[in-house]
Amino acid sequence: MVPQIGDFGLSRLFPSVQTYITIKIIGTPGYMPPEYIERYEITSKYDVFSLGVVIMRIMAGDEGYSKCAHMSSQEFIEHVHEKWGKQLRETMSSYISEQLSTCLEIALRCVEVDHEKRPTIAEIVDELNKVDTAESSTKDKIVARHG
Repeated sequence: MVPQIGDFGLSRLFPSVQTYITIKIIGTPGYMPPEYIERYEITSKYDVFSLGVVIMRIMAGDEGYSKCAHMSSQEFIEHVHEKWGKQLRETMSSYISEQLSTCLEIALRCVEVDHEKRPTIAEIVDELNKVDTAESSTKDKIVARHG
């Protein structure tokens, strides 16, 4: 898998609270948000959309990602869980399963058609830190029991 990014960092060229209109579309199809494709708008959530696509493609693979448009969010998450379960020979712990769901839920929010509904990068980092903190806490409890 070779990720192709739709101009990550393009929205950083402009102040984050404003939307800019371009006259020409430049980037990798599939990684560009709808507001850019349809109206040539570069919003502060442009990169968030691209990040969501990258996460989804990494986690679901090309075949899984192409099915996403025809599934509900829950169906997509279940489909990816099945794929990962098979790859890990059904040894996926509940914690890894939770991480997988969290990443997929973040990715699905990142590719919202309405850019206002997409999370900010700070919100994404915050959610990932919570998962990381939960993992550390779980590991500490296991060590304490067996230590």
